[in-house]
Amino acid sequence: MERIPQNLRLLASNTDQLRLSLGVDGSKISYEQSMEVGARYLSENYLDKFEDKSFPLNDDDKKRWDLSQMITEKGDLGMLLIRPEMYHLQEEVLRFLKRNRFDVVYNTDKKVSPEQYWHMYRDVFYREKAAESLPTRTMVYTGGISRLVVFKSLEGTDKPLPDLFCRDFKGKEGVDGEDTVRGGVVLREALRLGFNELNDSQIAKALDPIYALRNIVERSEVGKPHSHLPKDRYLLKYNAVSVHVPDSDEIVRDLAVLNDVSCLEDIYEKTN
Repeated sequence: MERIPQNLRLLASNTDQLRLSLGVDGSKISYEQSMEVGARYLSENYLDKFEDKSFPLNDDDKKRWDLSQMITEKGDLGMLLIRPEMYHLQEEVLRFLKRNRFDVVYNTDKKVSPEQYWHMYRDVFYREKAAESLPTRTMVYTGGISRLVVFKSLEGTDKPLPDLFCRDFKGKEGVDGEDTVRGGVVLREALRLGFNELNDSQIAKALDPIYALRNIVERSEVGKPHSHLPKDRYLLKYNAVSVHVPDSDEIVRDLAVLNDVSCLEDIYEKTN
């Protein structure tokens, strides 16, 4: 595998342009500057535009919601969204699913728009604990192509598949878990690429364009989301999530938000 995959190079280019548009040059900026720039980015691009909007908005949205409910009502389908920073890892993720007796029924590229992101993560915008890292996460998430994967289990499950997958196969970012997506597949690649250090300039531009993540971990080791990790893995709490795994409460919304009616009808046909 190439040292820096093409998706990360493209992501670095996109986030670099965004960084420049926010008035941040290539030099390190302070924690306070990172927080100011990030807050301004979210305000101008999300809160000012979408704060009064909630999904579904119109008749087309309602049709998508109804189709998504039909697709997921049996509880036998799971979903993953491989985010832009790990787009190149999709074949490894698919092998992980096959190895664990899951059958992929739908698999396609998605470019998550700001409005789609808002509808998926609206609640997170108001969580105080997420405030420091959310602008960076949002820039990266919407800065490149993601991969949507819908799958079913080849074996019976004792609970809805999205919840079972979250319990047994999702894993935690930065925490070793060989038989999980985040703790095995993603973690190995994140360490190979140096996500835990961000010493490579392209990787740093792609994952931390306004220096917020590095400022967060340099500023505090206690009482932060990363505090439970070894110091050399602090950054992985923020930049090595990389695969969105919705539970049974989230999957209806996420499928409806990410897909148009035609795509949802295609998924329904493939799963019924």
